[in-house]
Amino acid sequence: MRMVILALAWTLAVVPALAQGQRRPAPAPAPGPLSFEYIVRMSKALPERKAVEHLLTRGINFTPTNEQVQQLRDIKAPKKVIEYVETRVPPPPPVPPPPPPPPREGLLTVSCNPVDCDVSVEGAKAGSTKNGVLEGLRLKEGSVLVSAAREGYDVDPPGMKETIVPEQTKTVTFRLRPSRATLERTAGTLFETMLTTLGGTAGLADMMSARWTGVVSVYGSNGQTVLWDTTALLRYPNQARFSVSRANTRYETVRTEGGFDWNKKVSGPAIADLEDALRTVREFQLPAVLARIRAAKPRFMVDTLEVAPGAEATLRAESSPDSWIIVLDPEKRPKEIRLESGLASGTRLTYGTYTMAGRAIAPQRLQVLFPSGQRKGVDARWDRIETAAEVKDTDFTLKKAYKLSGGK
Repeated sequence: MRMVILALAWTLAVVPALAQGQRRPAPAPAPGPLSFEYIVRMSKALPERKAVEHLLTRGINFTPTNEQVQQLRDIKAPKKVIEYVETRVPPPPPVPPPPPPPPREGLLTVSCNPVDCDVSVEGAKAGSTKNGVLEGLRLKEGSVLVSAAREGYDVDPPGMKETIVPEQTKTVTFRLRPSRATLERTAGTLFETMLTTLGGTAGLADMMSARWTGVVSVYGSNGQTVLWDTTALLRYPNQARFSVSRANTRYETVRTEGGFDWNKKVSGPAIADLEDALRTVREFQLPAVLARIRAAKPRFMVDTLEVAPGAEATLRAESSPDSWIIVLDPEKRPKEIRLESGLASGTRLTYGTYTMAGRAIAPQRLQVLFPSGQRKGVDARWDRIETAAEVKDTDFTLKKAYKLSGGK
């Protein structure tokens, strides 16, 4: 009986111990939160209660994924371990909204005349025209503000609203014209170019004191034209002496503050016509007219910036009370000057056949045409032009002086 009791006690003590020796040992707990690898080993070795206790007290040190949850299911981990890990899987990122539909667009063409321009749309530069056109601007549908600009020009209109329609081409047109400041600047440059062509400051100084020899055609009050061989000694602004002759008649006359003095007694309409013609010659010789224009300090103006090669150019000199229109030949020399205001308004002066005279380029032809009903005109053709810087005041006096009597 005693042997039976001992055998039973051994069985109760040893068999459980042997059975326990057949289970896998529990893993050593890792410090801090648990890694996924430890949870896998723990799920295989510990009872569910122990495994959950570890998770709740230690937590995890990783962000679980759905793939890891599936791996725990595959190894048949405790249900609560799987639930613990699965509830900590972050939700998937939200699905991005679908892209907006592409904007509906149309095309815009911009035209600028008569010169190219810079084009802006809603204040932002969009490009520049070439040969007057900018094509293919693709814009969103709707109303847009289109504007054009070019330095030195005024734009008409300065800007305009246009409605862009999908898959359609809209065209806007701008007209550009030079600004007044640009036209004035260009005209002033053109006038200075003319002066340089005539010899510049030195050349103009030479023309202000010169001897002009040739023929003056006097259109008489009787309707006849009389030709006088003439030598004009002109020293501007105030002095003039003329030697005139025809057939066997010869006269000397000088300009004075009171008119003209003659070297012999003269009278009659023919001499009156001659005196008037000589006064006109002195007044409208090119150096005198240019000096008058420059002294007026006018504002110069042109109508256009472009002058075709070989073409004439026209500018205006505007002052008070006189204004002039100056027509330049292709070499930028005065061809015609027209008086637009003042006492001589309507008078036309033509110049031509330019030649060297000292340092100047001077015209050998002067034609003065007065408006109908005023004085008769004059035609002067100079064969020789010489500078006369050496002349003295005594060259402009007569030993005996007579006034015209019995004129017109």
